[in-house]
Amino acid sequence: MIRIRPYRDPDEKAVLSWCRDEKTYYNWTAGVLGSYPLTGGDFRKTASLVRFTALEGKDPVGFFTVRDPGDIPGDLRFGFVIVDPDRRRRGIGKTMLRLGLAYAFRVLGAERVSLGVFEDNLPALACYESAGFRRTMRREVYPVSGKDRTAVEMECRDPRPGRTLRPEERSCEKPVSGKTRMPLSVPEDLTVYPVPREDGSLEPVIVQRVEKDTPLAKELLAFVEDCSWLEVKAHMAALIRDWAFHDWEAPFAAVADGRIVGMATVMKTDYYPLPGICPWISSLFVSEDHRGRRISGRLIDSANEYARKTGFTKTFIPSEFEGLYEKYGYRYVKDIVNYGNGVDRLYVKELE
Repeated sequence: MIRIRPYRDPDEKAVLSWCRDEKTYYNWTAGVLGSYPLTGGDFRKTASLVRFTALEGKDPVGFFTVRDPGDIPGDLRFGFVIVDPDRRRRGIGKTMLRLGLAYAFRVLGAERVSLGVFEDNLPALACYESAGFRRTMRREVYPVSGKDRTAVEMECRDPRPGRTLRPEERSCEKPVSGKTRMPLSVPEDLTVYPVPREDGSLEPVIVQRVEKDTPLAKELLAFVEDCSWLEVKAHMAALIRDWAFHDWEAPFAAVADGRIVGMATVMKTDYYPLPGICPWISSLFVSEDHRGRRISGRLIDSANEYARKTGFTKTFIPSEFEGLYEKYGYRYVKDIVNYGNGVDRLYVKELE
């Protein structure tokens, strides 16, 4: 499964290893980072941009950047798109860019995303078109290795109903709305996953850690207050309302189609008198209309990645069911008694 998350410094080694020859380097950078071969110092010039890494399992397999070009409200621009050459022709670039577009449109509020590609780079053109980009009339000439090369601008518009433009409006020379510039920032603990729809297609789902006093925190509180989990909703709502998360404790939200559809927390304690056991993956819930689409697994993945980054080597999940969390890599430890004198099963997962 391909997913994207914000770039992290350890990803640099992998990204640099993909640029193996001069042709690849100039196709990727147009020479704007300096001369071939690429150095770590040259690559770090991209640090002023918002950077994303695509992962397959734990391995970086792709990279791209996002920036605000600054001339048209509602516009964002992708750049420095590259995929591990050993994993090409597997749809990784297409999936990576589609997940990036979903984040740009649904979270950052973009109406149009553009990128540039050399006209003679036919594999890249095919990849971008498969991801939803279309060629525009705009061209730009770059002096590369002593000769001029022509780049074509490609664009993708927000495809959601009510945001489709007439053909005569599809000009990158004019704003598509009167909106002000969007703030371009990405939370550190965020991952965009593809999850299956009922028709077999893939839908991007964004899982991110929720911060205090943010619009997402307010949305999470409303989601909890409206959820069907009667045994937990009052406690969870009070936890969010009072923001009773301490130290590294954190709630996570899964967002699909612009609304929260699931939640989980990483906590020091749970509904059990077991002070020596932590952290707990707790309050895992997915709304009924989004169940059966592996969103629970994506919430668990993000919570575990956060726990691993925080310094933990294992996480615990309680359950009354057998055979549920084993498919997410957990193993049964023992039966435990909760504060209501009920008996549940304790599961643990080692974080590699």
